[in-house]
Order: sequence, then structure tokens, then C-alpha cells
Amino acid sequence: MSSYLFIRVLKRGHDSRFEKTVRNPRRFFAFWMAQAVWVLLCSAPVIALDAVHPAAFKAGMGVPSVLRTDVVGLGLFAVGWTIEIVADWQKWNWYLQRERKVHDERFITRGLWGRR
Repeated sequence: MSSYLFIRVLKRGHDSRFEKTVRNPRRFFAFWMAQAVWVLLCSAPVIALDAVHPAAFKAGMGVPSVLRTDVVGLGLFAVGWTIEIVADWQKWNWYLQRERKVHDERFITRGLWGRR
């Protein structure tokens, strides 16, 4: 998503949604604080796991079980990242088609964006 938004801002030269936020200091502060909270929530499991001393883990939780959970976690990450890449690609193609007047849809409803 970030690559799509970055390319779009480079192409257009601005982001109208963000311009409203930058002009209002309270809204700008709330915007950045919401992002900070999101990062904290997403990183909380890793921070919590890193805070535990290895000796505190149960004897039954050895390297093989940790490797299994790592493989599952990496697999979930790979699936999620692939879905995001495909969705960004589909939206970018939809946007280019809209600029060429292939369609006049206001929002993409095809591909992964059509899933509910």
C-alpha cells in the first residue's frame, strides 16, 4: 500500500487527504499519535517476547517448537504480503485504466478489492 501511495503522490504532486491534516495542528498531532499507537500495538508481541529471559521459558518449549511457530509466522507474513502486493498492483492498473477512460468507476470493485 505504501508503494502505491508513494507513486501516486509522486505522479500527482500532492495528496489532498493529507493536506487537510497538515493545516490543522490538532488533526496532525492526532494523525501521528494514531500511527504511533498502531506501531506500538503491532510490535507489542515482539517487545513482550524479547523482554522475557530465555531461562523463564518452560523446559518443554525447545528449539523445535520455536522453529515451528517461526515457520507458521513467516508463512502468514508471506501470504499477507503477497495479498497486499497483488491488491496494490490491481488498484494501480485500475487507476491507470480510469485515467485512460476505459471505465468511470469511482472506486475499484474488482479483483481482491471486490472481496467482502
